[in-house]
Amino acid sequence: MSAMDLVLVCGAVLYRDGRILLGRRSPNRLSYPGVWDLPGGHCEAGEPPDQAIARELREEIRVTPVALALLAAVHLPGSTTETVEYVVYLVAKWVGEPHNLLPAEHDDLAWFGVDEASALALASPRYPELFRQAEHTAWR
Repeated sequence: MSAMDLVLVCGAVLYRDGRILLGRRSPNRLSYPGVWDLPGGHCEAGEPPDQAIARELREEIRVTPVALALLAAVHLPGSTTETVEYVVYLVAKWVGEPHNLLPAEHDDLAWFGVDEASALALASPRYPELFRQAEHTAWR
């Protein structure tokens, strides 16, 4: 597989006071419409995932992470010519208060407890596991 076949995507579990921030993907999105998802997005060419998630968080919800902890790097099926690597970070400290700056991407932004978030229609079946991992890691 060549490097052109690998698509890097990043996401962040923002965790505060026992709650996780999720955005509901707009119903007109091509991928995963109408489900709850982590803030994040695609890495630009040559951009490391840790820099990409910091950029995405500033662009999408106007926060700047103070520290990142890697939760998972998961390979997902892409098209027949690509593999998607989804890199997920825990962000338990940041500067700024989250605001939905891109309503065309997410039509709602809300905080949920881990159990409550796990019961939602989510973009990935792996999210509940990551939510629990984030909760455990944040309290260390």
